Amino acid sequence: MRRESPSDRQRQDHRPFKSVAEVQDFFRQCDAAQAPGVEPDWEEHLAVIQESRKRGKSEN
Repeated sequence: MRRESPSDRQRQDHRPFKSVAEVQDFFRQCDAAQAPGVEPDWEEHLAVIQESRKRGKSEN
């Protein structure tokens, strides 16, 4: 199950940061909420999406 990150909540209070420390804390929380590992190669990701689209079209 994915944890909700500070960016998911979009800082629900919508108030500006009051200090550099608040900004640093916000991004520290964002980093902590990320899944471990390395992101997939973007070109590989796009190829998977394209292949999925092709399969979907042939089934219609």
